[in-house]
Amino acid sequence: MPNRLAVLDTNVFGVGADLTSPLWVSLKRVCAESGVTLCIPEIVLHEASNLRREHYQEAAKEFLEANNKIARYFDLPGVYVPDVNEVVARWESDLRADFRVLPPDAEDALESLNREATRTPPARGGRGARDSLIWLTCRRLAADGNDVLFVSRNTKDFADPGGKSLHPALSAELAAGDTVNYLVGLDGLFDLLANKVEGPDVSDAEPLMKLLGFELWDIAVDLFEAPAGGAAGPPDVSLELSDLKNLRAYAVDDKGLALVSGCACAETVKDDPSIAIRFMAWVEFDIDEKIPLQAELVTADVAELV
Repeated sequence: MPNRLAVLDTNVFGVGADLTSPLWVSLKRVCAESGVTLCIPEIVLHEASNLRREHYQEAAKEFLEANNKIARYFDLPGVYVPDVNEVVARWESDLRADFRVLPPDAEDALESLNREATRTPPARGGRGARDSLIWLTCRRLAADGNDVLFVSRNTKDFADPGGKSLHPALSAELAAGDTVNYLVGLDGLFDLLANKVEGPDVSDAEPLMKLLGFELWDIAVDLFEAPAGGAAGPPDVSLELSDLKNLRAYAVDDKGLALVSGCACAETVKDDPSIAIRFMAWVEFDIDEKIPLQAELVTADVAELV
């Protein structure tokens, strides 16, 4: 029986991905129970680490600037801000602990550069050596007799026009009997490996407000202008959740995991226009009672000013 390997692209990791969150814990559990080994090419390890470095540096800069501003008004105790190298080293360690890291093959590395120069898929427009190396790693694993599940949100370069299966040009490169199953993001991997169930009850917004309210409020505060006159403190923002929907839900052991979408309408006590934030979140819930237990925000984008 061939090994089943799930090869993950960089874009399936969120900016602040937490591998101990309900989402990743559930994914690792589902894969383990399904006999699937989670893998990342070494180039993905480097890309994910570099993204973590860039975003952490920006977050640390904003934090220190805010701390210095507050220190003008109060005597603040010293705060410890981890060095960026410490943060990146921990992230790399977590990735290596949870994923099998696939070193690049020398021939594949050379071919990936040639593909970029010759505009050979998945490269295009003189770019795409990294995408090509990821694809060639998957192709080589399949040629070695593995059942490869390639997980990426990059449908433009890896998927067919319908965005659901492997690009025909890439499929044509596989030898007879070799298997690379393209899956769109972590949702696609869950769809393949886990059983779908009825989602949690989201008719009452209060449970989700308790789980997600602070994160959404924090996002809303950043979107509103600073208080007039340079007064200290955030604007007085109120938040209301609406349009909550279960997009899909899965059974994981005795718990459920659902992808939920909704809208957070934020407004201030002033005459500022309201802000509508469309969001998606993974919600862990009790399958029998349909009660949300934990939640992790996936996306949050300003939809419109209402």
